[in-house]
This record gives sequence, C-alpha cells and structure tokens, in this order.
Amino acid sequence: MIINRELVNRALLKAGQTVLTEADIENNSEAWKTVKEFYLSTMLETLTRTPWTSAKTRARLELTEGADNLSVYANMYTLPVDCARALKLNSGEPFIVEDKYLYTNDENPILLYITNGKIDGTVEVPAEPPATNEPSNNNGPDEIEDTTVPEGEPSEEENNEQTEEPSEENTDPEEPEEDIPGYRTLEYDPNFWEYVETRIASKMVLKITGDMQLYSLLFSEASVIEQTAAKASKAAGKSKPAGQNYWTDEIVGSM
Repeated sequence: MIINRELVNRALLKAGQTVLTEADIENNSEAWKTVKEFYLSTMLETLTRTPWTSAKTRARLELTEGADNLSVYANMYTLPVDCARALKLNSGEPFIVEDKYLYTNDENPILLYITNGKIDGTVEVPAEPPATNEPSNNNGPDEIEDTTVPEGEPSEEENNEQTEEPSEENTDPEEPEEDIPGYRTLEYDPNFWEYVETRIASKMVLKITGDMQLYSLLFSEASVIEQTAAKASKAAGKSKPAGQNYWTDEIVGSM
C-alpha cells in the first residue's frame, strides 16, 4: 500500500504540525513513523465501522474442511482474506461471523463484504522440472553427431549473431516502493478519505500535543462526516425497481 502523501500532510496541518518532506521519509523521521503508525490502523478501523459504498465487493465462499463446526448452523466457511466486515449473503440467509469463519445454512454462499485490500500471504513456488540423465540428442550411444561446417558456409554461431536483434532497454517507470506491505492501494469514495484524514489528525493531536480541545473538535468533525457517509451508503444500497417509467411516460399515460 502506498500512503497518500497529500492526505497525511493535510492531517498534519489540521493537527497543527508541519508537512512531511522527502527527507522525513528517506530518514524515517519521527513524523513519518507517526504517520505510518496511524495510517493503516485508522483505515482498518474506518472500514469496520461504516458500510462504505466504494469498499463493497462480493465473493463466493469456500467450505472449511477439517475444522470442527460447533455452531448451530450446518456449514462453516472461510472468510476472504481481505474481508473487513461481512454485510449479507445473496440468498438472504442468516449467518454469524466468528474469528475468520462464517457460519450459515446456505450451501452455496456469495458474500457481500467490505474489503480492506489485504493480500493473501501465501506464495506458490513453481515446481522445478524433473532431473534427467538422458542425452540431449537422439543419437545412439555409439553415434557421434557430425558438427563439421562445410567450407564457405557460415557456422551456426555466425548465423545467430547475424539474425539476433538488439534488445530494447526497459523504459517502463519503476513502481514506487510500498509504504505498507501486504495491502493493495484501493480507491475509496471522497467521504471515506475525508474521514480517515480527520481521524488521523485527531490521533496525532493526542500523541504529539495532547490538546484535548482540538482533539474534540476534530473528533466531532469526523463523526459528522461518518454519519453523512452512512446515510449516503444506505441510500445507494437500496434496490431500485426494474422498468420504472420516466415522468414523461407517466404524464402521457394519464392523458
């Protein structure tokens, strides 16, 4: 994950601090350490509190094998590794979440959830080809391949040199180094980032200056942003009736 430099600089200004410089980041200054301390934790906290519209996604759950299901539900499933908050199943079946598992009677569950961008830490290593003692050509054990080049003809090496094209240098720009490994950099709606920015600022105030009056002001501002976002998310998530007529059609139909 790449830390949004503009966001954290605005948060620092709200907290009454100076903005970060490249030297702060290169030298891992106390200001940069404080930013990294609060950035991910505030994002994860924010994603579990409100069903942000832009953070919603769906996934088909996999049945958990070899584990004891001690719940009242028939099936036990493993939650997606990036699940910050489970919202609902497509089937409408009830469920409970405990640890990293979801329990339900649904036999083919598709889960709507909030993603935090976490990446699965497992890495598959490609298998090496099996070793072999067979000869590299099809000649018999007593046959020797004739590699003599007739006089006046170019050798295979010379042909390769003539046909080999110069390799193009890789001019693609290098991707910036991740500030927080293990998480993808995701796009969320503006209200989400505004809330995160204000909450980071309030936490910085407590850590750096301890100014309770400024902290309360920033905390209240963040709460208003969250309430507004929750209402907008609820409205956006409501199902719309299919085939709804335009107002012009309704007027014509009533004439």
